[in-house]
Amino acid sequence: MPKYRYKNIESVSERHKRRLLQKAKIVSNDDFEVEREGVDGSCCSGVTEQPRLSPEHIFNENENVGHTSWLQSDISDVQDEDIEILEPLSDSEDEQLPIDFDFSTFRNELSTWASDIPQSKVNSLLKILKSCPYLKELPSDCRTLLKTPRHTEVRKMGCGVYAHLGLRCLLLDILQNNYKIVDSISLQINVDGLPISKSSGSQLWPILIAIVELPEIIPFPVGVYHGKEKPESCDDFMGNFIDELCLTLDEGINVGSRNIKVSVHSFVCDAPARAFLLQIKSHTAYSSCPKCTVEGDYIKNRVSFLDSHCSLRTNESFREKRDDIHHVGTTPLLKIPNLDIVAAFPIDYMHLICLGVMRKVLLAFTKGSYSVRLSSQNLNLINLRLEHIVSFVSSDFVRKPRSLKELLRWKATEFRQFLLYTGPFVLNGSVCSTVFQHFLCLHTAVRILISKELISKYVDYAEELLLYFVENFPALYGEESVSHNVHNLIHITSNVKSLGPLDVFSAFKFENRLQTIKKVLRKPDKPLQQLCRRLTEQSSTQQAKKLLGKSDIEGAACSKSVKNAIPLGFTEPAYSYIKCNGFKIAAKPPNDCVIMDSGDIVVIRFIGTCNGSQVILGQKFETVENFFLNPCASTKVGIYKAGKLLNPAKWPISKVKGKALRVPMGLGSDVYFVAELLHSLHDN
Repeated sequence: MPKYRYKNIESVSERHKRRLLQKAKIVSNDDFEVEREGVDGSCCSGVTEQPRLSPEHIFNENENVGHTSWLQSDISDVQDEDIEILEPLSDSEDEQLPIDFDFSTFRNELSTWASDIPQSKVNSLLKILKSCPYLKELPSDCRTLLKTPRHTEVRKMGCGVYAHLGLRCLLLDILQNNYKIVDSISLQINVDGLPISKSSGSQLWPILIAIVELPEIIPFPVGVYHGKEKPESCDDFMGNFIDELCLTLDEGINVGSRNIKVSVHSFVCDAPARAFLLQIKSHTAYSSCPKCTVEGDYIKNRVSFLDSHCSLRTNESFREKRDDIHHVGTTPLLKIPNLDIVAAFPIDYMHLICLGVMRKVLLAFTKGSYSVRLSSQNLNLINLRLEHIVSFVSSDFVRKPRSLKELLRWKATEFRQFLLYTGPFVLNGSVCSTVFQHFLCLHTAVRILISKELISKYVDYAEELLLYFVENFPALYGEESVSHNVHNLIHITSNVKSLGPLDVFSAFKFENRLQTIKKVLRKPDKPLQQLCRRLTEQSSTQQAKKLLGKSDIEGAACSKSVKNAIPLGFTEPAYSYIKCNGFKIAAKPPNDCVIMDSGDIVVIRFIGTCNGSQVILGQKFETVENFFLNPCASTKVGIYKAGKLLNPAKWPISKVKGKALRVPMGLGSDVYFVAELLHSLHDN
């Protein structure tokens, strides 16, 4: 039934009165009421059913069309103030505002969403939202919604421009919104170049900061340089940051009544950026090793570092420049108090091992010397195995395996996946035994150095394996192949002993952040100003969302209920998948293989509730053997060959230690290659 509201006729113009009279919508409270004809011809009256007024009662035939006369016989004794006009109710009056609607929260959530969306799209959405009476307070432009600054302060620096975003203010904002209570924090600093154009040398050089105690916080930039080439002067580029860092290290950060101490954990950089910050020789030059005094030999147009037993550099020897050839200038980082300049620059395994050594080894298999180059038949076998693995790779890996034909396009995570998990399965029987055993030394050592549990047991053994790998590298791949990356494998264990597992000081999280920085640029003009404004927009919305959205409760259910038949002994709720210890485990492949605290390897068949607790129903492998025996038993580093599943049994979720990659040894085989997952899931 249509709804109307009453309105005093004195507020209506004469022209409006005439139109309403034509539509028979003027009524009297006392004399008569007008019913409205429905679409289907039926009458629906607002109050009481009365005979409809005929046209002759409304229009004076002597008047021109479009003019009306008052019906004195009908409403002569009715005053204007007694006459009311029926008009349709607006949507705002018809629909009531929900009691639990919070406009401020809605605006904040809209701002968080809009910070990653093109401005034109946000403006179009705001125009639609403002048509709702309850949302008329929303701004018409997204720049107002996101509080985009109108001016960005930059300064000239050499051939480019630099913007300092501030360290203390960003740390204070993070710590105030942080759900964890910490007494001290340690900072990781990353500096790297980011090309932003394929048609020119335009590039950004951000100074990124990560907090070791708060790994859920994505690295944030505190200063950014833009130019056609890298910064000319390290002193100018790092000056503002170092001054503010020294003040922060001295005074800490005051959050309410608490004073949070700040220290420098490490500088995580690739070889060119490390050489720029330390003002030392580049990685292709003589005496370029940042950890020892090896000079290098010039072999086949390359500088090779064959000596693996040279004296180590120390903080004192570096500051005193005892090895003059190693230095090209004086680094401004020496101003930072209590900084061990040598130990503070660990070897990043993403660039050193994944993109360096592992890439070099695989390229040698395809295009190297005849001593290690594989035949087309063996290469095809490797490619078939890589294709076979694809459907068994769990959701913990963003990238699936690709054939060696795409090797030049492989990313760092693909080399890591090959080195830590799939390499032994793929290379077994595809390369000669000597090359395979040599690869397993690197594979075993890196698996040890990436696991906190294995480090406590076998860190010294990992150091021996890496030394063996480096010293035997020339015999297989040639003396000219012992590059800066290969040589520095012998120093990476010392970094692990002082700083922790490899993932703690890897560049994966920084490289991921660089890609998100690149995506916020919307046009080629003034990229530095664009970046600063996008970061300002995101600082108060996305950062708070990322912090508050995290939960330290592990093993929480996170999926819809399963509608399949519930096995005997289980009750609802049942789950298609569940998160446990940071891993997603499910009742179907490829996320269905787990390692229990007892060491059992279990294939999950059902996840549900039993006696009020979350329980998995699965089948344990009866036979679990070593996949390889040299350089050590593979089961010690989480690599297995498993077969023959037993009858289903129950295990509580709390007994799940971790997750594993499970690949059948052949088509239709009931024997599986199993590799326990060790690397950090945040860096995929």
